[in-house]
Amino acid sequence: MHEMGVLCDFHGTLVDANHAWIKAFETYDIPDINQVITDVYHKVNRKIICNKYGINYEEIKNKYIYFLEVRYEIVNLVKLLSGNTGIIIVSNSSRERLLRDIDFVKPNLDLNILEILSKENGNKNDPDYINQVLDRYNYRSAYLVGNDIREDFNPSLRITNIFVPYKNTILMNKTL
Repeated sequence: MHEMGVLCDFHGTLVDANHAWIKAFETYDIPDINQVITDVYHKVNRKIICNKYGINYEEIKNKYIYFLEVRYEIVNLVKLLSGNTGIIIVSNSSRERLLRDIDFVKPNLDLNILEILSKENGNKNDPDYINQVLDRYNYRSAYLVGNDIREDFNPSLRITNIFVPYKNTILMNKTL
């Protein structure tokens, strides 16, 4: 059995998705762009924002992807934690969106990705699901790296939660 694995969120953690959405919305003449920015950070559904301002969702989705930026400081942290042995991406995003976004930034990601798990596979906040993932890889325990304590926390006794907010502050929480 391996000692530690590394599970990592993707949107907001390995890439700055909020910034990409904001940049995409800024390409339109939106009178209340500050409200759009607030909505993006408060996780308002992007289709709802588009409907409110008469923006074609498919069009802005294509713009968004070109503004995705890798958070290299987090990639370096994840590589350090994993010893370059590989990571598992766990996300509550749809598989379609996740794969599309990963494919776009993959040349700049420089990570050994062992598996990509989306909301169709399970919920990354569910301890039973995460324990099954750890068992599949023979991990005794794992780090779960995410950017948002509300979305990227798993209470499994086998998980050490690490939060990397946008200000580069790293918070660790070992579930007891």
